[in-house]
Parts: sequence; structure tokens; C-alpha cells
Amino acid sequence: MLFISKGIPEKNGISVELRIVIGGQICSVFGLEEELWLRGRLGFAETTSYEEEAAIQNLLRNGLAEYTSRKDPAARYTILSRCMIIPSEPGKRNALAKEEKILLSWIRDAGFRLSLAELVYLFENRVRPTVRLLGEDNRQALTERLYPDGGIEANILEARMASSKARDTVVDAVIGLLQKKRVVLL
Repeated sequence: MLFISKGIPEKNGISVELRIVIGGQICSVFGLEEELWLRGRLGFAETTSYEEEAAIQNLLRNGLAEYTSRKDPAARYTILSRCMIIPSEPGKRNALAKEEKILLSWIRDAGFRLSLAELVYLFENRVRPTVRLLGEDNRQALTERLYPDGGIEANILEARMASSKARDTVVDAVIGLLQKKRVVLL
């Protein structure tokens, strides 16, 4: 089973128990669940036993992980598409790859939360984050660029972007930003 962790560890939270903030609530995890959450905190991880799979199910019930039993190339996209990608608090600045810089600009400055499918669409169509598309004042322009036919149909864009040539580039960039602690998953 492939999984990734969601939530923000509470400051000084790694002690006897790990305290994770998600959705305005604090969840405490310890033992195997703590070990697994930490393993999936900065990228994808795999379970290796039935006990680990059961522990991931508990993390999922608490909103602290996403998983799939699939192993195909789209599995990582499927997992990330269930997460909100949020910019983290400014901290240590690591060098970013070109794709990571563009992605972070979209995530941080778009004026609303972009889904993974929307980010893939922007990359696939080589839409650059410009002043005319960024910020709250330009939300309508960005929405019209994402949905030129005027209709925002549930799951249609997600399904189309699951087979996009840009899919893996965007997934890799999200994971790069996660590892550099520039974004968090909720």
C-alpha cells in the first residue's frame, strides 16, 4: 500500500507522542502510527505488513494520511489529488528547481486553493504565473483560463489530468516542495 501523510506537526510535538494539527484540531499519535506518519511526512512511503496497513487505515480515519493499494504510475497522482496543497510558513530557504518555483508561485499567489488537477492543467498548457492571473483580484481570469468552456464539472478535469504528460512533473515538483518544507498537505 502506497501512502503519504497529511497535517502539520505541532511545535515541540515530537516527544512521547506526536501531535499533529489538521483541520484546526490536534491529533495525537504514537507507536506504529507515529512511525508511519513520520515515514510518509515528506514523501510517498509503502507499508510492509498487515499491521502497518491497519495503522494507515487508522491514520486515514483521522484525516492524517491518504493511500492507495494501486502501484501503477498514476497512483501517486491519485493520492495527491485527495490532498490540499498549502504553502508553509516561511522558514529555511532551499534552492528550488524551475518547476518547483513555478508551482510554488501558483500555490502561494493564485488567490484561491488550486487542486492538483488544476496545477497539472496549468503546467500542461504552459500557463505561467503572471500578474494578470495571480491574486484575489484576478481569480475570475484564472478560473476562465482553467475552465475555458465555462463549466466546472466535478471530476472531469481530474480524470483528464490523470493521463496528462505533465502529471508526473507536477507530482515530482509537489514532492520536492514537500521535502524542502515549502508546502504541507492537508
